[in-house]
Amino acid sequence: MNIKQPPPDFHDMTRREIEDYIVELATIDDEFRDQLLRDPLSALGSAGLPIREGLSIRVVEQTDSAYTIVLPAKPKPHSDLSDEELEQVAGGVGDRRDDLSTWHRWP
Repeated sequence: MNIKQPPPDFHDMTRREIEDYIVELATIDDEFRDQLLRDPLSALGSAGLPIREGLSIRVVEQTDSAYTIVLPAKPKPHSDLSDEELEQVAGGVGDRRDDLSTWHRWP
């Protein structure tokens, strides 16, 4: 990577902020972009993002002739909310922060 600045503290960032940072980095650093497309886990690790073992990440490049749609995971039937999810609903949290732990929990 050609970026000389230290990586941000990903633990204080939402999932969206992390993704925005990665896209910005890939926009200004061609070497990182190429590595991200070729080997996402290695690229993200080199950018300072801790990745859980066994995690699979797919990165695709948008083109004029192809559009990518990402569907959310299907909810499990009859699944109960976790205590954390119940607190968020009960607490009226409007801006749910998908913190770095989300990256570690990806299936």
